This record gives sequence, C-alpha cells and structure tokens, in this order.
Amino acid sequence: RAGVAGLGARGHTLLATASCAATDLALALGSTRVAFAALPVNWVGRTQGMAVTARLTTAGAAVGFGQGSLAGDHQNLRSLLKVV
Repeated sequence: RAGVAGLGARGHTLLATASCAATDLALALGSTRVAFAALPVNWVGRTQGMAVTARLTTAGAAVGFGQGSLAGDHQNLRSLLKVV
C-alpha cells in the first residue's frame, strides 16, 4: 500500500507491469546469475493488484464493510472467475 500511496494507482501499475516484462526478459536470457538478479524485480511485478485492492478496501470501508467481509467476498469472486 505504501507503493500505491507514493506512486499513485497508475504509477504503481505501470511499475509492476514493467517489472513483469523485465523479469520475463531476464529469464529468457538463460543465465543463472541474471535469473537470480531478476527475483527482486519479479516480486515488485507480482504486486500488480495492490492498487485495485487498496481502492476496493477504501471504497468498502466508506460504505461500512469490514476488511474481513471484503477479503471473503474477494476470494469468492476469484474462485468463481477461476471456475468460469
């Protein structure tokens, strides 16, 4: 959430997308050293959904939903989307 607050939703998503692309490129090179160097970049890239989650939590709290309720509904939606 600190990254989203510092960069904004668009900036954080752009950074995460670029990190995913850089990781995939580094892994395609086939070097073990480069692959290990790409691990921290990969971690940044996998936080792509944080901006959406932060916005969802803020909107839910504004209308009275607790974080537990939001987390449960979020997981239910993810499960449904995987089935469909």
